[in-house]
Amino acid sequence: MKKLLILLTILFTGLKTYSQEQPKLVVGIVVDQMRYDYIYRFWNDLGDDGFKRLVNEGHFFRNAQFGYVPTYTGPGHASIYTGTTPSVHGIIANDWYDKNSGDYIYCAGDGDMHTVCNCEQKNVDVVSTDGKMSPHHMLTTTFGDELKLFSDESRVIGISLKDRGAILPAGHAANAAYWMDSEGKWITSSFYMNNLPDYVEKINDNNPSQNYLKGVWSVKGEFSHNLDNLLLTSGKSAIKKTPFGNSILKDLAIEIIKEEKLGQGDNTDVITISFSSTDYIGHQYGPHAPEIKDTYIRLDQDISDILKTVEKNIGYENTVLFITADHGVVSEPNELLKRNIPSGYFDGSIMKTELLSHLDIIYGEGDWIKNYSNNHLFLNHDLIVEKNINLEEIQRKCAQFF
Repeated sequence: MKKLLILLTILFTGLKTYSQEQPKLVVGIVVDQMRYDYIYRFWNDLGDDGFKRLVNEGHFFRNAQFGYVPTYTGPGHASIYTGTTPSVHGIIANDWYDKNSGDYIYCAGDGDMHTVCNCEQKNVDVVSTDGKMSPHHMLTTTFGDELKLFSDESRVIGISLKDRGAILPAGHAANAAYWMDSEGKWITSSFYMNNLPDYVEKINDNNPSQNYLKGVWSVKGEFSHNLDNLLLTSGKSAIKKTPFGNSILKDLAIEIIKEEKLGQGDNTDVITISFSSTDYIGHQYGPHAPEIKDTYIRLDQDISDILKTVEKNIGYENTVLFITADHGVVSEPNELLKRNIPSGYFDGSIMKTELLSHLDIIYGEGDWIKNYSNNHLFLNHDLIVEKNINLEEIQRKCAQFF
């Protein structure tokens, strides 16, 4: 499977004259689930200082391709920042089945860590395991790691609503990574620190999620969603499924740039920003919904705000910025069927049941399938050996069934 990937890059250090001077700041932005055609579809509704500025003043790569499947958030972010593929960096999915242990592995999970938050007990889990995270499943270095190896004075910070969107881009040697917990507040892991910085605690104390979830999210004649009701029924973390999840992340990014004085020292700093609300909204409403269009129009302004902050605090001549996506999204089958386009859903559980019945007919009843997940089939090798069945033969039978 091949998919297009949009990559927009502003090389501020090289717009007028070629320069070998190192940048003061590298800003990496990933828009979760952004399809390349959104730029064209929404172009006439975008402002001049966000996406359009990146396209018009930077380098716009229109024909990039994924070299792996599946294209999920975890492997997407890891591949962007390590420069290699899942078979090398080890993040093969958001979570995966370990055929040796029989356990499921979460790409950023780490049971040896604990949550760091501004709770009553600041460095222990109070309400969840949202902070039991680290990048230890990632087997290679990110470019931020390489930068830290070159000079430990460089600072690398990753942020996202999703833990994996903050942790994997920041890498192993990062100074910090922050993500949103189930209570709508910014947290981190003991992998990075024992206490949140004062300015992050102050942000949490001001309840930004609750402040954004007021009134309605609407576009006249298209849709209207009551945010007050959403807050009551789903809690503060419901902001993730609104465009204001992008805005609250933008606010954090700007605060970090200012408070940490990123790009104002002698060494190159890195901040990675992963906008996740686009993914939540895309899954909930689909890529052709008016909610998606409005989300990207609002995100355009958030990106503009980040660019203005960079210009004011660091200067374009000292900054390298890129924006890309971790993966795209296909059109919803029901949406295609409305337009008489052949489509449908693939149910993995039904497929597994039918394949098992098929193998039972050929080889007799048995627990032939250990696991099916992420479009990967794991056969029961112990049973195959016990029944003295040729492995290549049963694999071929499975392939022919599909």
